[in-house]
Amino acid sequence: MTVTRLGHTGLTIADMDRSLGFYRGILGFDVVSRRVIDAPWLAQLLGLDAAVVDAADLAVPGADQVLQLFAFAVPSVEAVSPSMSAPGSVHVAFVVDGLRDLLGRCAEAGIAVLAPPVMITTGVNTGGTLACVTDPDGIIVEFFEAPAPQA
Repeated sequence: MTVTRLGHTGLTIADMDRSLGFYRGILGFDVVSRRVIDAPWLAQLLGLDAAVVDAADLAVPGADQVLQLFAFAVPSVEAVSPSMSAPGSVHVAFVVDGLRDLLGRCAEAGIAVLAPPVMITTGVNTGGTLACVTDPDGIIVEFFEAPAPQA
């Protein structure tokens, strides 16, 4: 057995329209598909008694990668408080152009910017810039802008 590629990245969110406002409206992702999944196979796959999900597949701009959003109608559970340092938490990272402009759009939309952009000073990405925001559900979203090419 060999893993051949990443199929998609999935995030469980609370409100589809609110999350689409962030991922589509601010980050510019395209909605590839949206559907309600109300089928026994989904509950069985997830080890649940029942599952009903509002699902959307989003295309990362300029790439063949998919971000999948799941908003569960059934079962109803409490939200978690994601934290980069807490085991089991996740974050998603995107390579961007125009990091400062993107952070400005996030701030205008009320998206929490965790810290001002920082420059990487060691390793293979030296000279690149990083920033993190939280999406509407508190999921950490990292943005990386590569350093400008040397002339």
